[in-house]
Amino acid sequence: MPTTSPTRRSRHPAFTLAEALIASVVLSMAVVGISGVLVGATANARRMSDYSGAQLLARSMMEEIVAKPFTQPQNSSNSGCRDGNRDRSTYDNIADYDGYQDSTDPTTATTRATTLSGTTIDLGNTGTFTRRVSFEYRNSPGGPAVAGGTGSFGLITVTVTSSSGDTVTLYRLVSNVPLSRVN
Repeated sequence: MPTTSPTRRSRHPAFTLAEALIASVVLSMAVVGISGVLVGATANARRMSDYSGAQLLARSMMEEIVAKPFTQPQNSSNSGCRDGNRDRSTYDNIADYDGYQDSTDPTTATTRATTLSGTTIDLGNTGTFTRRVSFEYRNSPGGPAVAGGTGSFGLITVTVTSSSGDTVTLYRLVSNVPLSRVN
């Protein structure tokens, strides 16, 4: 029967120092690779969130504008944005919005982004945005802009720029032509 001497060690598999160093290097390379992917995914998610916020702001402004009449109502002495009026609740036609601008950034905004009822727009942690509106009269749908505030058609442009510099622009062609003349 074999006996073990006290000076003889039993052979159990174990890591050597060199193997442990190689394993730690491989593990650290994997962590660095994965962290690069996670950083990229986070940046992409942030950009998509900014884009969604810009879309929301642009669409809500466009819908507000097209809900107004094309022409100024009779007996109205209202002035629009180009005349210095920044109070959207007093705008009574589409052209009043020409030149309007607001922002969701409370530190730099001269006009704070609000809903028509005056509620401040807060998109949470999606960054800051600037909205700009322009309106051009036109004599035909595909024609050039007409000066003087006349024309049977108009092109509304709403542009929203995020703090990261991405831009969303919406266009809508509106008409003052009665449907009976279109047929």
